[in-house]
Amino acid sequence: SYCLSLSSLDISVQCSEPGIPFSWRYVIDILHNIISHIKSPRIQHLDLALYFGEYCKTLPPFERRSEDVLQDVELGPIHNAAKDPIFGALQHVEICLLENRMENGAKFILMEDIALTMEEIETQIYRVLLPWHERGILSLSMDTGDLGDTDSVDE
Repeated sequence: SYCLSLSSLDISVQCSEPGIPFSWRYVIDILHNIISHIKSPRIQHLDLALYFGEYCKTLPPFERRSEDVLQDVELGPIHNAAKDPIFGALQHVEICLLENRMENGAKFILMEDIALTMEEIETQIYRVLLPWHERGILSLSMDTGDLGDTDSVDE
């Protein structure tokens, strides 16, 4: 059953598995699953905390690629879900990107065979949730795991 009068929803999501590099397909599948299960036409606020980097302690010995990290990922289904009329009342979507500060001070997250900065991940999250970004209701913040160290990155 679904709650048809739900107006606000807060969810925390672990975006990496122990020993498995971060994958955009995995994150997009999680977000699509969450979005597609919301059935309340009264939803106004959606807050998602996405946790990255628990298992990434050092920068791996491979070179970074410069090509588009989402080039092989189909964004149509998640874009269509975000455009669903059920979200007509949606006023604000806050995504908080959470990560551990690396031991050596570097801030990289493993993604298959790429190391991404949190800033690069932010850029890709805007692309993944483009319909909400275009409506002006999507905002991102970043928390490095230090108490009180949350930086807003509204675009």
